[in-house]
Amino acid sequence: QEQGLACIPVAVNLSIKQLIDSSIIDKVIRALENTGLDPSWLELEITESVLMQDPELVTSPLDRLKELGIRISIDDFGTEYSSLHYLKQLPVDRIKIAMTFIHGIAINRKDEAIISAMIALADNLGIEIIAEGVETTAQVEYLKKANCTDIQGFYFYRPMPAGPVEQLLTEGFSVSGEPARADDDILAVT
Repeated sequence: QEQGLACIPVAVNLSIKQLIDSSIIDKVIRALENTGLDPSWLELEITESVLMQDPELVTSPLDRLKELGIRISIDDFGTEYSSLHYLKQLPVDRIKIAMTFIHGIAINRKDEAIISAMIALADNLGIEIIAEGVETTAQVEYLKKANCTDIQGFYFYRPMPAGPVEQLLTEGFSVSGEPARADDDILAVT
């Protein structure tokens, strides 16, 4: 951001131990102050297993983090004991469809049905959704048809050091070797 590059969210996974630490709110506030990061660009991810360990204990810190303007997401959604109750009760901005379902696209109709149901549910609840672990053209095409607008995975890029990421933010992204344009009907790269 200081270099004038595109603003992109920073996602950080939180463990149950971190989330229930009484100093977590102060630590996050200090990190935001020290970096100058606008809270809206920070996304804290928790897994369903964290929610299941003690739902009552995690609700308060999540509410307080959300009040700071931080985004909250549930990672690997659908792999544990998915409870729709948590989507209603918790301040969730985004759910991330677990890679295990994505890898079933074009292989298992049940995985596709579950993905479609998750996308419809998230849309009806006003929650963003992202598909994790997207690697093939068939997966991208299915997700487009199912109205999933955000994906992450090796289909676009593999993990890389900061230098190449800076170059992408400066020069623009490409999809399958072709430069992406702002008006392209493609999925967002995260």
